[in-house]
Amino acid sequence: NSNIYIDTEKPQLTLVGHFNITIPIDQSYTDTIANVTDNDPSYNGIISSNVSAVNTTKAGTYTVVYSANADTAGNIPDNKTRTITVSGLVLDIFSNNANSNNRAKTGDQITIQLVSDQYIGATITSATILGRNADASGITGNTVYVNTTVLDSDSEGNVEFSIVLTPTSGIPATLTHNDLNSTNVIVDMTAPLILNATTITPYLISIAFNEPIETTSYAAVVMTIDVAVIESLSIKNGSSIPSSVLDITLSQATSLSSDAVPKITIGYVGASALTDIAGNEFPSITIQASDGISPSLQSAAVVSPDLIEVLFDEQIQLAPGIPRIIPPPSVDGRFASSNAISGNILSISSPDSSFYIGAILNISVDTSSIIDLVGNSFTPGHILTSGTGNTLPYTINSTTILIPYTTILDSNSLSTSDYNVSFGSNPPSDIRSAEILNNTLVMLTMQVPFGTGDTPFVEQLGSITDLLGNTVTMQSAVALDRAPPLIILPILSTSTTSITVVFSEAITSSSNSIGNYILTGTDGRSAIFGPTGAIITTSPFIGATFKLASPINIQDLSGNIAQQTNQRVVDNR
Repeated sequence: NSNIYIDTEKPQLTLVGHFNITIPIDQSYTDTIANVTDNDPSYNGIISSNVSAVNTTKAGTYTVVYSANADTAGNIPDNKTRTITVSGLVLDIFSNNANSNNRAKTGDQITIQLVSDQYIGATITSATILGRNADASGITGNTVYVNTTVLDSDSEGNVEFSIVLTPTSGIPATLTHNDLNSTNVIVDMTAPLILNATTITPYLISIAFNEPIETTSYAAVVMTIDVAVIESLSIKNGSSIPSSVLDITLSQATSLSSDAVPKITIGYVGASALTDIAGNEFPSITIQASDGISPSLQSAAVVSPDLIEVLFDEQIQLAPGIPRIIPPPSVDGRFASSNAISGNILSISSPDSSFYIGAILNISVDTSSIIDLVGNSFTPGHILTSGTGNTLPYTINSTTILIPYTTILDSNSLSTSDYNVSFGSNPPSDIRSAEILNNTLVMLTMQVPFGTGDTPFVEQLGSITDLLGNTVTMQSAVALDRAPPLIILPILSTSTTSITVVFSEAITSSSNSIGNYILTGTDGRSAIFGPTGAIITTSPFIGATFKLASPINIQDLSGNIAQQTNQRVVDNR
């Protein structure tokens, strides 16, 4: 009672795509291959072809044969063939707008040109460009051409066309945008858009556009920033979209804070406007830049035998999903037992209560788990505590003076009028604020920044009391310089083999070594020392980034160590 089934059905080969394909000479060809199926579900069809025989560098007709293996019953599928015609036509599409960089706008003429390697014996039956009949067309010798003028109604995008050629004998051939797949003109009817505006450094803001910007148009445009003075503008256009960045370099006298989000206004000057390379105008607009500056170490001080406070230049937090600072900060090479973040202060605890007020300690914060409030990661670095070894006042940056006392102060008795701060023979400078830190440390913040190498004269004029009402005095004295030298940004390249680094104050000759600097994008060869900086000679480069490799070897005349930095070199050639 058995039923015997005899399989006589062949597997079926089907082509993917067209049976006849025309491509221009020298254009790459990717075969769409074929599929094979069978009534036997266990059949494993393996397809082979001679597509490698298609020579796209030589005009001619090529037959690609597809075959597949037999099924388990021995049935062999029928072969399939595809005809590949290498037409010998080379496509060129261009606009008469010489400055368009392959982008055409209203009024421009687009010309499509097909050049053969031999005489073309044919006529043009029809030709359409951008969905309408071409304005003019013809065949001259071995060249087919059609053209049209861009209208307001044309939509943005790659140029689409269809050209029907009727040879003196044979079947008419239709060449389209899809067949030739080499369109290099874009009809651009849209004004450029801003993708983002970001603060990169305290002296640099970058505006990214969604397409290239005309490099001669931005210079004539009104541009203002609400918190800073613009020093120069430069634009970078890449080879792809989005590809355009407008860099705004700020005056060093009006640098941005680390959490700055300045407003930028772009407007017209007379009839001039910011345009894309097709001539579409960018509208007048006010935008707000986002904070793209990473938090950095500002100062550190011992406030008790078991506590150091490290100040950042903006509020910080742990990155999402990270429960603690990893690795923990270290003090003179020893990991801290615990630490905590509050606002812009990182508190570091001693494992053995060994810290003492006035100690000079090397604090290393070697983690990227710290971010600012918008997510910019902290770049690992180190800093020295601003110890003095006595109760003399000392500076920690270009606006801040610390005055240590030996007893706990009553904050209600403190005001800015209690102190005078003067610089040499100059009259006293205005004090913005006076506040008590950690019970025994008074911090004076000045209205006008002073040089990081300055040593102002500090006097206590008013009456300050402790918690019991006793009057507390300080010794009027010159504040010790504990402010580290800073790199004055931007770091400039004045030639393809030279980078200039300028510090905020005089530094020692130890900065002379090229080993103190790390350059990415070029190789450093030598560093020529100057009183406040160095000129670094490099191998030829186009763009580069810079950072201090060994800041501990770069010190001001008071022995303060330069802070680690990582900055992009600004092209000033």
